[in-house]
Amino acid sequence: MAKFIATYDLTNTNPSPYTEYRDAAISLGWSIWILSSESVWYRLPNTTLVGEFSDMEAAKKAFHAIKGKAEAKLGRAITVEKYIIANYSSSNFNSDQTQAKK
Repeated sequence: MAKFIATYDLTNTNPSPYTEYRDAAISLGWSIWILSSESVWYRLPNTTLVGEFSDMEAAKKAFHAIKGKAEAKLGRAITVEKYIIANYSSSNFNSDQTQAKK
């Protein structure tokens, strides 16, 4: 499995679509937490996701499925203004929110 990172912007509306979008992403294999080599989970910046997928096509499919799932739950359209999905093999990160690996 390969590691992927995605970040996105949504059109902000009232009510905000961000929580439903994030929850849909999690249900589709994405995470808002990243595990360090010291076995500590770090919370990613808002609108950033990580996931492990077989290849870029699988990561893209899982990312693009978020919108429809979130829209169904929210009951209205969501506009994804921009996004990036990238394959990565190493990373450096820090966060003000951490938790030990369970």
